[in-house]
Amino acid sequence: MTDFQVIATKLTDGVSVSYPANLGSWTGLMGGHELLVDEIDFSAMKVSVPAGYRGKDVKLDLEVSYAVDGRPRSEKVKVKVPVVIYTGQALSQVSTDAAVPAYASGWVSMAFTGHAPATSDFSLVIDDAAGLLISYPSDRSSTSFQRDARLTAGETDFAAIFVDTTSAAPGDYVVKFTATYTASTGAESMSGSATITVTP
Repeated sequence: MTDFQVIATKLTDGVSVSYPANLGSWTGLMGGHELLVDEIDFSAMKVSVPAGYRGKDVKLDLEVSYAVDGRPRSEKVKVKVPVVIYTGQALSQVSTDAAVPAYASGWVSMAFTGHAPATSDFSLVIDDAAGLLISYPSDRSSTSFQRDARLTAGETDFAAIFVDTTSAAPGDYVVKFTATYTASTGAESMSGSATITVTP
């Protein structure tokens, strides 16, 4: 058996697949694209499900094509991939301190790292500004990550707020926030704080 290829032809709604980078739009066998008599090999593709996915498994329709003695053949195969809901910590705050000169203003960034396979719809609101004048990017009512509102496992991004210190005395100010996001278990929230030091 030669010229072994596998492609996904139909996916569950919201589910996506990707193939090995060196192949692009299809996947083959680990040991190459040939299979000898009685030989066992495997084919792999990456299956991604959206945050908040509620299905017990992902259904894939696959088309497997190959050649036997130079003659092309193909088969259609249905596969179920079990989905296990991630229940650990979705993300964590990794920066808690920042400094802004007195009688000035500047952006303060709070960094977060993702732990869940996917976290989306991230939004952060300051609950207690500790007497500082705080605003959000583009005059919005909240802030989000710099790149987009998503984090994947191991990814770090930051959310920024604009701090006006023109009327603030030098010292430490602890601002408190609430962040909301969507994880595998649904809508979630976390509370946190950051210490902003207004320098002389």
